[in-house]
Amino acid sequence: MHLPVEPTNDALLVEYQAAQGSAEHHDNLVWTVTSTMWGASLILLGFTLDQVGKPGLGALITVISLLGIFLSVFV
Repeated sequence: MHLPVEPTNDALLVEYQAAQGSAEHHDNLVWTVTSTMWGASLILLGFTLDQVGKPGLGALITVISLLGIFLSVFV
């Protein structure tokens, strides 16, 4: 029969440090993806606003607008 073993303070500290490192990595990853998507949306918005007055580009503006909406929802 096995008796339950109490974890030592050193083992708990190592586990906590690993969890903290994982949380920091995830936080950095989320902010990187979010800022990249916001930047891409701004570039698409600028391109769309530049093309608004030109004839024959309605389909292109629609596609770019939908892509910008998708990026915003994705974030």
